Amino acid sequence: MVNPSRFINACFHRNTGRPPIWLMRQSGRYLPEYRELRQNNTKNFIEFCKVPELSFKATMIPLKHYALDASIVFSDILVVVDALGLNIQWQPAPHLENPINCHRTIQSLDADKAAQKLHYVSDAIKMIKQHGPSIPCIGFSGSPWTIACYMLDKTPTNRAAERFLSTRSFVYDQPAACQHLLQKLTDIIIEYCCQQIQAGADSICLFDSWGHILSHDNYELFSHQYIAQICQHLNQRYPHIPLILFGRHLSTQLDTIRHLPIQVLGLDWTTNLNHAREKLGDKIAIQGNLDNAILMCSDRVIIEKTTALINEQHNNPGFILNLGHGILPKTPPNSVRLLIDTVTNF
Repeated sequence: MVNPSRFINACFHRNTGRPPIWLMRQSGRYLPEYRELRQNNTKNFIEFCKVPELSFKATMIPLKHYALDASIVFSDILVVVDALGLNIQWQPAPHLENPINCHRTIQSLDADKAAQKLHYVSDAIKMIKQHGPSIPCIGFSGSPWTIACYMLDKTPTNRAAERFLSTRSFVYDQPAACQHLLQKLTDIIIEYCCQQIQAGADSICLFDSWGHILSHDNYELFSHQYIAQICQHLNQRYPHIPLILFGRHLSTQLDTIRHLPIQVLGLDWTTNLNHAREKLGDKIAIQGNLDNAILMCSDRVIIEKTTALINEQHNNPGFILNLGHGILPKTPPNSVRLLIDTVTNF
């Protein structure tokens, strides 16, 4: 049974009973109805996201089929880049047609009205709150560093060893320019998140998906401090709104992250949740961290691994069950149903 407050309670370490569940990319290409919606609307992906009615429909698809404890507005972290008037290319991986390569280009970015151009996300949230189920709605943004990765990337590739190589080089070659860009993005993201909360978002998730490619010291300089600015502002203005930070491969950064003013830390399967809990204490709830590959396995494996994770965290009032990354496009919808049913029937 879905309890409308279960997710929020877990964010603030006061949940009882089973853990709440929502899933990254809970609406996406694995769902036939989503694929049909995309096929019937031939806009490119960003243009699709910019139509509130389509975003609302995409958000609702998994909620019609699964007993999820939260919705997340259907959008993309790169809408911020689009709002800056920059042309996004999608092949072989998302990147700019003309990547940023110097301080002068960063200075020329028209950031003043960028957040206002993202009103369509807030419009979609209003529709979700008005017409969707009575469960919390999560708004989101990419972190400044993660968004900057796509803006600085000169050699887009899906090869892991080469991903964002030019972005990482830019950090060393032009650190002041990089930090100027990150501050611009931080200011935009603060306003963007405030707009989502004012529209009715019950929580905000910051996706720092590429923070792990930075060295330990550079993580503090080029990612952590900007996330801290965003969270401090949102916490002061909206103390009742829980903030979620998601990142990958965060085991070595837990001592730094535990000082952030966040309520929830989302972790992938490379981080042991009990280790994270020891580091974070009761100040920060944890979210995760099933390997998304488990959903490609047999029913027996899905049930066993999900049940084991619930049992491991059974005495944790600050635990939210999620995957360690988004649902993969080839995931069988029935496997997602089995995962969710295993949690909700626990």
